Amino acid sequence: MGSNRSPLWRKGGVTFGPKPRDYGYAFPQKKRWGALYSALSERVREGAVAVVDDIPLERPSTKALCAMLRTLDLADKKLLLVDDGSNDALSLSARNLRRVRVLRPMALRSYYVVDAECVLFTKRGLETLTKGAPR
Repeated sequence: MGSNRSPLWRKGGVTFGPKPRDYGYAFPQKKRWGALYSALSERVREGAVAVVDDIPLERPSTKALCAMLRTLDLADKKLLLVDDGSNDALSLSARNLRRVRVLRPMALRSYYVVDAECVLFTKRGLETLTKGAPR
């Protein structure tokens, strides 16, 4: 008769029980870059992209970053700041600001560009993004 755990018996096992499955999908990289180009070009058409040489912060200071954003008329906007990550003071200064997101160029996605009202690139951040972009 076999085991009492056989699916044929009452209170036996399940015949084809659930098996874990990964429904993940690797989105094509060319399409991901295409979406990013499209989002950035739309922001450029709107005039919502700016490039600065550098953001001079010697030490982390949210007050100094807010003052710099006020001089650029970006204090009241939802801002995406793209920097190459060499300036730790910038990311530490911006983490207390609710409407500012600091990203490295290779972490930039089209969602973040569409979500922000204005995109601010540092010169090094823009160079790093264009180096890593496919041709």
